[in-house]
Amino acid sequence: MSYYQELRNKAVVSGEVYKEEKHKEDYELYEVQPRDCLWNIAKLFYNNGSMYTEIMKDNNLTSTTIHPGDVLKIRRK
Repeated sequence: MSYYQELRNKAVVSGEVYKEEKHKEDYELYEVQPRDCLWNIAKLFYNNGSMYTEIMKDNNLTSTTIHPGDVLKIRRK
C-alpha cells in the first residue's frame, strides 16, 4: 500500500482532514480513475487544466504518467 493510500485510509477511518505538516495546507486525496490525466484532474479541481503542474509539485511527480489507483494530494483552493 502506498504512502498516500495509507493516509487516505487513516483519514477515512478517523474522519480527519489530512494536513501536510510542512506547509499546514489542507489537501484532498483523489484516487486516479481509468482514462484520467493530470490535465483533466486539474480542470476538475481548479477549473484550469494548465494547473496540472501544481499537482505534480504537490505530489513530487517528475513525469505526467499516472495510473488508475494512484492517490494524489490535491491542494484545496
